[in-house]
Amino acid sequence: MQQKYDVVRAVRWLGLALAIPALVMAGCKEQGQAPAAEAGEPAVQVADPVEPANAMDGRETALDFEPPSEPAPHVLPMPEGELATIPFDDPSASPAVIQRRFYCFHLDPVVEDVPKLVATISRRGWLDANFTAAQVSGFVTASLERYPDQVQAWLEAAERDIPLTQRGVVWHGIWNADVEGTEEALRAYAEAVDDGTARTFIRSMVRHEPWLLLEGGVQNQIDAHRLVGALVGSGSDAHLQRVIDTIMLNAPSQVPLNSTGELNAGANAKAALAAVTAMNDDLFNRVRERQQAAEAGSELSWLLETVLESAEVQRSGGPPTLN
Repeated sequence: MQQKYDVVRAVRWLGLALAIPALVMAGCKEQGQAPAAEAGEPAVQVADPVEPANAMDGRETALDFEPPSEPAPHVLPMPEGELATIPFDDPSASPAVIQRRFYCFHLDPVVEDVPKLVATISRRGWLDANFTAAQVSGFVTASLERYPDQVQAWLEAAERDIPLTQRGVVWHGIWNADVEGTEEALRAYAEAVDDGTARTFIRSMVRHEPWLLLEGGVQNQIDAHRLVGALVGSGSDAHLQRVIDTIMLNAPSQVPLNSTGELNAGANAKAALAAVTAMNDDLFNRVRERQQAAEAGSELSWLLETVLESAEVQRSGGPPTLN
């Protein structure tokens, strides 16, 4: 019976626990709109899961709200003994091992592991979930800002290791990086590939401004998850502050003022940060420091305390308390 329960939990995590603590908050599902094909080229079928709704540049996306169909995901228990040491990209690796490597990447950054992680998550089928795709896209963006000379290598790795329908996650991650030369590299890649679908998608993407991690407006859950992905990739105080600022969009005083998208972004960021800090001691302690430094009784103090409480419960094997 326990084995069956563990299998069910693992399967549920495929679409949820890496990056979708927010589904309990909004049940949001976003389907990317294919850019119009240019003359003589096929219609684009590449999924575009990280397009923000109501984007400033006027792009249209479908954003459908549904009641949540899954309970809040939480950190999976790590296997014991040798199973805990299996490399994350080994086909026999536990989902928790992959989750740990992703959530704790900034504690042991290895440039070669970035495309390996993306490929591993893709092979497990998790990139089909839009929130997972958004976190991975943000992770690629932050990682490229750490390793700015990897543009061409990661484009080639995506072409080699990831299905065409999922490569938009990497292309967006590269495009959104504040790194000189990304536009030129993407345009050159688009013109060199034989596939007209990739060419059309990238041509359309680079006609719009990139969504910079430290400047992009947070309008919905996808933006919130991009920031969480950037945080686990970089571990930077600036990205942590962006996630906390996003959580504050869902503060009680903001409920009458903010849009539904902004409120859901705040709720998503809160639940996602709880899942990350349940596994990442460094980020847990830094969130605790900020909570203790906040004014007693303030909304910031209370919201961060709820994040830490949920993380503590998940650390002990319980379900998340944010729902």
